[in-house]
Amino acid sequence: MKTTLFFLSLLLLMTVPALAANSETLPFVSGIPGYTDQAVIIDDLAYCATSGGLLVLDIADPAMPVQLAMHPLAGWSTCLAIRGDRAYLGAWDLGLVVIDISDPVHPQTLGVCTETDQPGALALGEDHVYIAEISRGLKVVDISDPTLPEVAASLPLAGDFFGIDYDEDVVYIAADLVGLHVVDVSNPLSPSVLDTTPFYGSVRDVLIRDDLAYLACGNQGLRILDISDPANPQQRGQAILSYDQGWALWANGVGVDGGQAYVTFEGMGLGTVDVSEPTNPVELVRHDVLGGSRGVVARDGLAYVAARYGGLAILDVSDPSDPSDVGQYWGMGMANDLEVADDKVWVAGGFATTDEKVSGPSECAGLFVVDMAESVSPTVIGYCSTGLQPAHITLSGHHAYLSVDFGSIRIQDISDPWAPVEVGTFPTTTENYSHAVAGNHAYTFYGGDFRVMDVSDPTSPVVAGSCNTSYLGNITLSGGIAYSVSDYPGIRVFDVSDPAAPAEIGSLDFPGNSSGSAAHGDYLYVANGLQGLAVLDVQDPAQPEVVGTLDLPGFARGIACRWPHVYVAALNMGDEFGGVFVLDIAEPTAPVLVATGSVRGDMNAIAVDSQFAYATARFGGLYVFRHDMPTGAVSVPRLAVLQQNYPNPFNPQTTIGFDLPVAGHASVRVYDLAGRLVRTLVDEAMAGGRHEITWRGDDDRGQSVGSGVYFYRLDAGGRQESRTMVLTR
Repeated sequence: MKTTLFFLSLLLLMTVPALAANSETLPFVSGIPGYTDQAVIIDDLAYCATSGGLLVLDIADPAMPVQLAMHPLAGWSTCLAIRGDRAYLGAWDLGLVVIDISDPVHPQTLGVCTETDQPGALALGEDHVYIAEISRGLKVVDISDPTLPEVAASLPLAGDFFGIDYDEDVVYIAADLVGLHVVDVSNPLSPSVLDTTPFYGSVRDVLIRDDLAYLACGNQGLRILDISDPANPQQRGQAILSYDQGWALWANGVGVDGGQAYVTFEGMGLGTVDVSEPTNPVELVRHDVLGGSRGVVARDGLAYVAARYGGLAILDVSDPSDPSDVGQYWGMGMANDLEVADDKVWVAGGFATTDEKVSGPSECAGLFVVDMAESVSPTVIGYCSTGLQPAHITLSGHHAYLSVDFGSIRIQDISDPWAPVEVGTFPTTTENYSHAVAGNHAYTFYGGDFRVMDVSDPTSPVVAGSCNTSYLGNITLSGGIAYSVSDYPGIRVFDVSDPAAPAEIGSLDFPGNSSGSAAHGDYLYVANGLQGLAVLDVQDPAQPEVVGTLDLPGFARGIACRWPHVYVAALNMGDEFGGVFVLDIAEPTAPVLVATGSVRGDMNAIAVDSQFAYATARFGGLYVFRHDMPTGAVSVPRLAVLQQNYPNPFNPQTTIGFDLPVAGHASVRVYDLAGRLVRTLVDEAMAGGRHEITWRGDDDRGQSVGSGVYFYRLDAGGRQESRTMVLTR
């Protein structure tokens, strides 16, 4: 039975249920986790328990932490311990995971114990891991065979458990709203309670040093206990910590080094406490930490703070009365949406309370700019706050448009990705639906109107036009048409060819919970919630028609198109795991699943470039997959086919795709409305298969051309095909 559970665990851990026996797997490349709860420092490496799995950082230069590896795991990893070349990670809904870290760049899962699915904290003994399970008690896991960890004993205890430590056959457990449990584990197969010392209020963390126990006790601050007799702990000192705030701060975690205690506070950073005299601990100073504060490790004049949605923060505490920032590895927090451009991923994420009046200094939400130049080591290089939580992001030119709680779209200048800056804003009443931007216009809903905003001056957007509608939804543009889908259910179609006079021209109700769409050619591909994928023929936009569907696991939420594939991001739903799914749409009426992401999770948004598929996973962060499609996965067209350019409208450049059934001569040329040749993009012998070329809005002399409608034409295999595109300056 144990062997069966082990292999079942690995299956759930690393794969999403496939719909086709011959579907491929998208290999995981790298990522950035959403939340960081605990860090363990070994030499020049930091190992972090995160919402996305095990994160390994090189901290040889504390000012510039560098990601070495992200080992993705199912479930939220909350606690961690390390001995030698083994890491022991506690993950909610998964259990205890044993990981080989002999090569820190390539961690490998060795074994999983699924009988411990709510770990609040863990500590290492000799051949056992001691796990404090939330609201349950202590579980003892035998790790003598790391490939087959199994529960050896359990002990019910009162309280919720977020802290634990082990010292000489005794386990000390911080029991929230109860006190401190002291458990004799000299016989790991028969643990027994030596003492429960009750305390008023919370007990969130415990750390043992010599014969003293240091407890982080919520609004009761720091307690210090003498445990020279573990069966009879005695309080030696206490400091209720306020740091001139006027109220007691909430102590969440504790670390000790060199006569100083370092206490983390929920939402209020790190405090230093002089504990050289344990009977009289004295608060010194508090230092803000961006992103929140959970666990802390102090060593050699540095404090390493697991900064929740802020990743890992490193502080210089060589002078405890004057801590200073050294470096920070940024997490994604709640990653809601993303775009990809110029080897960078632009993420709408972070965290902020919905009430600005109680926003603490730890809160950071907005645009995160991720440099993907080194795909195995993505790095946050830029950040700009949106104040409150952003739900969606759209890029256009040198600006990012982020929709934010309580009805606004914030415009940020991203011409310098290292220092994006907010330059303008305009209102919306559908911040939880995606907006669209193309050229000088943004498209959204406000009140009972579909609204077009003129953003030619991003510092001062103005209404260009609007039309009344009873519908709200996620907007996708294609040419002069805006498609809006939502869970109303169905689709509404708006003609936006004249931005000053948008008009609703079509609609179609169909079952599902549509959350996003992507347009290509004469088809609209819809992420349709529990119904999977829906394909709509929109050759006549006024009369859209469902022509294809495909069921998918989970709840289809986000979608991106890179012909001849669509990529769907799906949330977990009940017993069905979500993830990333790749579908072949060479025949749009009969989509076929050809690949699934190698990591399961609550995937809510997706973007694609030439090499990678990028997905955000709500609390899990950013995941990067390589998406090379297997040979034969894509149907070969019988005729030369010209695809609709993307993006469209565009500024400053667009991509034109076409498919050749066999090798031969092909040309693609751009013409103006008068039929005059503007630019020859390609005119040569080409191999059969899929091709893409870029037009940068210039003519054959390299001169920029003006805004307007242009034709582009493919000549290949004795066949001509033309399409239109719109350049906006």
